[in-house]
Amino acid sequence: MKRLKNKIAVVTGGSRGIGRSIAMRLADEGAYVIIQYAKRKDEAYKVIKEIENNGGEGFALATDFQDTENVDSFFERLDKVLVSEKKVKTFDILVNNAGIGQILSFKETTPASLNLVLQMNVIAPFF
Repeated sequence: MKRLKNKIAVVTGGSRGIGRSIAMRLADEGAYVIIQYAKRKDEAYKVIKEIENNGGEGFALATDFQDTENVDSFFERLDKVLVSEKKVKTFDILVNNAGIGQILSFKETTPASLNLVLQMNVIAPFF
């Protein structure tokens, strides 16, 4: 029995790495999986195709969380997908996986580089 049957999961940064693995596992457990990606459209759609080939369901949504304004837009588009596909506007599981890291020394770090890390790893997931 699939433990997450009839559950809807959203995985940010789901096109590769840890996010991809989480999305695949959730789908294997029966969840309908929506993955968010920023730039890797081909990889995101490969994950969805693999989920579907394994008998699951999912959808990919492009959103760049470097700009806080995009958070509201993401949820508006997510609502449209959920209503269209599942006739609901809610989801059960959120995995805030999207994030970035920078390998910079203290001297190399600029206000802009620090702001980018904070935006992606703290501010966007908060909102």
